Amino acid sequence: MLKVEKPRILFVEDEPLALELLESALKLRGYTMHSFSCPLKAIEWFESHSNEVDILVTDQSMPNFTGAQLIEKARNIKDKLPAIIVTGLGKVTGPFLKSGPTSVLEKPFKRQQLVDAIDNLVQEK
Repeated sequence: MLKVEKPRILFVEDEPLALELLESALKLRGYTMHSFSCPLKAIEWFESHSNEVDILVTDQSMPNFTGAQLIEKARNIKDKLPAIIVTGLGKVTGPFLKSGPTSVLEKPFKRQQLVDAIDNLVQEK
């Protein structure tokens, strides 16, 4: 089991206010953040920086492709990348749930729930 003290997070959220608030809260807790509002730009960056990411946190409902699709694309680059998918749309299903450590976090949630999910997944890695 590899334990990362301060996980490096690829954070993808298309809503600017949510992106800013959660990024700030997680930075204050010592996480290194690589944040994007566009999943296409996030995956483009990740292709050449996957060694700088310990976990992916993504919204499910975004333009261009879903959070589930983003997780699948990221895991094609970095196998078994831990991921958290955030949804306000109910149950999320797909093969990505079995292709690596994954948590589903339903909106609304408290910041501490996100922190706990991140820490749990990184410890499982």
